[in-house]
Amino acid sequence: MYILNFFNKLNILKISRIDYRNDINGLRALAVLGVVFYHAEISIFKGGWLGVDIFFVISGFLISNIIISELNHGTFSFYSFYKRRTKRIIPALFSVILFSFIPSYFLLTPKAFSEYISSVISSIFFYSNIYFSNLDFYNAEPVKFMPLLHTWSLSVEEQFYLLLPALLVVLYKNYKKHIFVSISFLFTFSIFLNYLVKSEIKFYYIQFRFWEFLIGVIAMILWKNISFKNISYIGLLLILLSFYYFDDSWINQIEPKLISIFGVFLILLSDNKHSKLSNISNLNMIQNIGLVSYSFYLFHQPIFAFFRVYKLSNFENIKNNTTEISFYESLILIFITYFLSNLNYKFVETPFLYEKIKTKYLLYPFFILVFISISFLSNSFPPRELSVPSKVILNSSDPSYQELYDGQKRCPNQNIKNLCKFKNDNPYVEVIAIGDSMFENLRTIKSKSSSVGFNFTLFSDGGCLFVFKEKFRNSDCPSNKKEELDDYFKSITDSIIIYGGRFPLHLTESRFFNGYVNEPGVYKNSTNLTLSEKEKLIIDTIQFFLNNNNKVVLVYPIPEQGWNVSDIYINNALDWNEDLGYSHEIWKDRVESSNVLLDKIEHKNLFRVFPEDIFCDTFISKKCTAKYKNSIFYYDSIHLSIEGEILLSNAILLQIQNAINDYKIKN
Repeated sequence: MYILNFFNKLNILKISRIDYRNDINGLRALAVLGVVFYHAEISIFKGGWLGVDIFFVISGFLISNIIISELNHGTFSFYSFYKRRTKRIIPALFSVILFSFIPSYFLLTPKAFSEYISSVISSIFFYSNIYFSNLDFYNAEPVKFMPLLHTWSLSVEEQFYLLLPALLVVLYKNYKKHIFVSISFLFTFSIFLNYLVKSEIKFYYIQFRFWEFLIGVIAMILWKNISFKNISYIGLLLILLSFYYFDDSWINQIEPKLISIFGVFLILLSDNKHSKLSNISNLNMIQNIGLVSYSFYLFHQPIFAFFRVYKLSNFENIKNNTTEISFYESLILIFITYFLSNLNYKFVETPFLYEKIKTKYLLYPFFILVFISISFLSNSFPPRELSVPSKVILNSSDPSYQELYDGQKRCPNQNIKNLCKFKNDNPYVEVIAIGDSMFENLRTIKSKSSSVGFNFTLFSDGGCLFVFKEKFRNSDCPSNKKEELDDYFKSITDSIIIYGGRFPLHLTESRFFNGYVNEPGVYKNSTNLTLSEKEKLIIDTIQFFLNNNNKVVLVYPIPEQGWNVSDIYINNALDWNEDLGYSHEIWKDRVESSNVLLDKIEHKNLFRVFPEDIFCDTFISKKCTAKYKNSIFYYDSIHLSIEGEILLSNAILLQIQNAINDYKIKN
């Protein structure tokens, strides 16, 4: 009760417009350097992604001060507020989009460029956080090569700008004495949502970020009512420790944000006039970085993305595993970004901020961007010339070319109640394929099901290997409830089951290294199962299918590639006349323990398929082949192309035919 009374005594009417605070500008500089150094992969800033969270707190602090101080003086209007926000946000955003357009067209692959165009539209209409959260990152371009990925945070911020003014106006007019308590309640509720929801959408959505803005509002109200001294250094220490200690494994957890944001909270509450931190922030370099921090943030992502794409266009870089940006290259790119940021601040941001250029002139680049984007999306503009066969481009960019479809319905990653089921007249048996994304395009099996005599059902869940009782990766397999999966697959009897997937990945939790490059991405095990527990689950699952009067076609691991095969040729890292593969011995080492496990299963109704015998030491001696002569067998670093799928499916069909013949003999 005492605390509630204290909160209610906080005087909102004391709040006036904040004079310039150089320590806040120093915070901006620290935040943007954290983000830029993080993306430059400078190791001591492995938690630099927290800089975005710092920006959110600063926004909450400053924007709430503007709104409440104007409400106190009776001068607040939504029109004026959003006009100021437009002048602050839009010009620099448009400039970085225009800056990135031409390099994206000439440097990105068709698939990556298509994703870029969609990100342009989502950025200028401020829903890019939703766009990127819905993007299938298992099949999308790696995030390091997305020029506008970072605009998700601008969308979150703009959504906050839509919500906060209305919220504060309602509270001010009706519950003025209870504004602080109301804001504190919403702050607590948003934190509660973070603990309640386990999905990775927490990273992108405003409801899970709202507390970060609101703690800025809370800090502003407290700072205007209470004086604090000698706490800013503690805050700075918490921020720097967070940048140093937390890495990507924490990126979707709330604890790093709580620690670093509490540090920001302490700095915002400090007595700025008597703070030594304020003196540090007053250094010319720090002040300048703070001033240009918005442009600095906007330009760094496309510059780093384009340079990474450029490095991938040289196969020597790929073979020597030097596609990552070196420390010295990072320093040069950071300097270029800083230089461009100062130009953008001087010639784009400042003229609009001080009405040297009227806000209405933003309509011209807006309509230009929308027109060009829609034109590319509708294929009105021709794609750039590429010196590879059209099948390579289709492999790289067209899901309907890569995957199995039932009419307009995409078959992989469907809910168990909506699986693709292909029925034929007078089928002899039901065939069900159960696997991860390695089974996403078994079109040859579907196309030959009628002539061989079976109905075909596909269950292919990207990144997820089905086993009974457990999910290896809960957070990455969201499309089905475990109980529904188990009940459905337990009901299958008197059928032929094709079972397979990336056994080495799921067992070792390590992505493939082909002797030159590592496959992109990180395997996130969300169930904490031990290796022996996983092995038992795989064996028990296969045994259950067999004991339930099914025949099982067991597909051993399909050789992975590590490098993106289509992109190597699209980017001209290799000429189309050159073949591609890696040492067979490397794959043998990768797959040895998985093969030993699968070899343990003995049953008269078990039929085995060995993809290694198809792709390794066949087309090219002692190598696992990705591309040979005019045939390309993979469309990315792991998934088979149409030509690769035909080879695999024919081997599977042979074993299906053997299983059917076995049925016929017994009957």
